[in-house]
Amino acid sequence: MKNYLKFVATLALAGGVSMLACALQAQPGGGGRGGFGLDEQQRNTLREEMAKQQNEAQQLNEKLQAAQRELMKEVLAEKQDEKKIREKADAVAKIQADLMVLRAKAFAAINPTLKPEQRDQMIENRFSFMMLQGGGGMMGAPGMRQGGGPGAPGGPGGPGGQGGQGGRGQRGGGGGGGGQNR
Repeated sequence: MKNYLKFVATLALAGGVSMLACALQAQPGGGGRGGFGLDEQQRNTLREEMAKQQNEAQQLNEKLQAAQRELMKEVLAEKQDEKKIREKADAVAKIQADLMVLRAKAFAAINPTLKPEQRDQMIENRFSFMMLQGGGGMMGAPGMRQGGGPGAPGGPGGPGGQGGQGGRGQRGGGGGGGGQNR
């Protein structure tokens, strides 16, 4: 039973990482999955607001990574304690909520300028939620991961990236919690 629980927890974490990887490769601008049809002024405003948050977002991301490590230690403990796992998961969730509120403040700057179709697109698009979480790489905002994933433009192994073999065996830029510029 313990091995099964560990397997399920590992599988759930892997699924979350896979979803985040998709969000990290979303392309900025235009009506594509990462741009939400924002015009240039809206994108610039959002970038500026996120730039103002960069230090606070970086501190929260560092806290998030530490809390996630602590959670994983409990998940992989020889003897699992559901109460401890729940406490660690709650700590992770609180930091994630703080990051989402911080990003929501940036979105507040463009909210009055959004057209109804832009609002609808953002509500329906799963990548907008990931962006609100600090999913990075979108609209080139500071404090968020910039460049593509492995093999993509700006990413490891891709044009303009850090070299390597298409990203094999290399770590992508941002990591799980929104990532910082590296």
